[in-house]
Amino acid sequence: KEYFTSVIDCFEPTENQSLSIGISNRYEDIFDLHERFEEAKKALESKLYIGFSHLLFFEDKTIDLKPIVRDVMDYIAKNYANNISVKSAAEALFVSESYLLHQFKEHSNKTFNDCLSKHRVLMAKKKLLDHDKRIYEVASEVGYQDVKYFSQIFKKRVGMTPSEFRKSKGIKE
Repeated sequence: KEYFTSVIDCFEPTENQSLSIGISNRYEDIFDLHERFEEAKKALESKLYIGFSHLLFFEDKTIDLKPIVRDVMDYIAKNYANNISVKSAAEALFVSESYLLHQFKEHSNKTFNDCLSKHRVLMAKKKLLDHDKRIYEVASEVGYQDVKYFSQIFKKRVGMTPSEFRKSKGIKE
């Protein structure tokens, strides 16, 4: 079996608090535990957002994210519901679009749009669990004005449509 080490910096968050978790490389031997614990602490210090932490420690080596990458992820996490783009992120971070694209891709191995899409779908999955929200409302709340396009992106990432996802969780339309 393979295991992951995680470190949590606060427990039972209230409405105004957040919960952070650091995840390390996998370990197969108990003697690697200390080293993996240190990796998890380092991941925790990076303060990445849910859905993005996998960029750090699921490779064979640890990747230290550059501040520009963390800033872009922060921008996405705070603005995903809006009509954002590489251009708007670059303007908000006072860098050129080409610099942002190059640095982000080089240091995260992901594109801006891929991370934005992943985060939007992650937020949509949470919102789809709300019985009172219609799919078009969820799509709009996570930044997709076209519900058909949202459904296509959702199916591509999750393997099922938003309706099928709800049904799989026992939620009726």
